[in-house]
Amino acid sequence: MNCLLLKSLRPKSKFYKSLGYVQSWDIRNSGKISFRLFPIFVIKDSVNVIAMNSNAFKILFLHGLDSSKESTKFHAINAKNKFCIDIDYRNLNYQTVENFYNEIIEKIKPEMLIGHSLGAYWALKMSHLHRIPAIIANPSLNPNFRDDYQSISEIDLEHDIPQMAYIELGDEILDMHATSTLLEQFMQVDAHEGGHHRLAQPENLNHLIQYMQQTFFRA
Repeated sequence: MNCLLLKSLRPKSKFYKSLGYVQSWDIRNSGKISFRLFPIFVIKDSVNVIAMNSNAFKILFLHGLDSSKESTKFHAINAKNKFCIDIDYRNLNYQTVENFYNEIIEKIKPEMLIGHSLGAYWALKMSHLHRIPAIIANPSLNPNFRDDYQSISEIDLEHDIPQMAYIELGDEILDMHATSTLLEQFMQVDAHEGGHHRLAQPENLNHLIQYMQQTFFRA
């Protein structure tokens, strides 16, 4: 049984300028970032929408705790230009992770963020900070694996940036019923009965990506 809970969104005007193409990223507890940058220059501007085409549209996926770019969620995303960073969350403090994500986003200029679990926490933070549309999946809104993480608050959620949530209610780790109730006040929530925390059907993310592209992006 599937249900889609809708809340009106108010995309705000923005000028997007994208420079560069990232082949690979890797962040370990050494605090170093390795990457290769290729020269691509794309300019997109609009009033209420963002220009999009299959070659230029870039998605940054933020993996969860103890995960990596080998995540099934990342590989399930049907997109040509998708990127993921390996981050050792357990051995990097909050500020270091925030600085890394800020730097990555400034370099690759993704049109969309997608995050799962702890990665969804960071997707919400970065979406708000950089005004980038985001999709989150079974988000960890109250991380407790470190003392320097604060819970997601209404300040992180109450804005006009397009966001959607994909929820599998059978999550054995996090209470997705309570999470859905909270999130539906701020964004569209696509809630599915069953499933589990690591997502039984990560390919469903592609439906949300397509919806976001058709609703908030245009050629």
